[in-house]
Amino acid sequence: ASPSTKRRIQKEIQELGLISSCKVSPIGGHEEEEEEKEEENGNGLFHWKACIMGPAHSPYSGGCFFLHIHFPLDYPCSPPNLHFQTKVSQLHF
Repeated sequence: ASPSTKRRIQKEIQELGLISSCKVSPIGGHEEEEEEKEEENGNGLFHWKACIMGPAHSPYSGGCFFLHIHFPLDYPCSPPNLHFQTKVSQLHF
């Protein structure tokens, strides 16, 4: 991954951190061996976990929806992959 890709991800994650209803943090790879390789290559920045809080005055108020975010090496040319860990149904963006 290019240095500009890493800077872009860091900037966007920092901006997400300013939103009170969303918390994000890096998690590295999904497996220990993969995580070690990513740390050696400096790619741990590409795997994140997030918690999105349910909006106030809605049926989801007080809820926390967990997800994993994987940024491809050619980000932002390719979109990130989001995988909800919390079971969700009828979620509309």
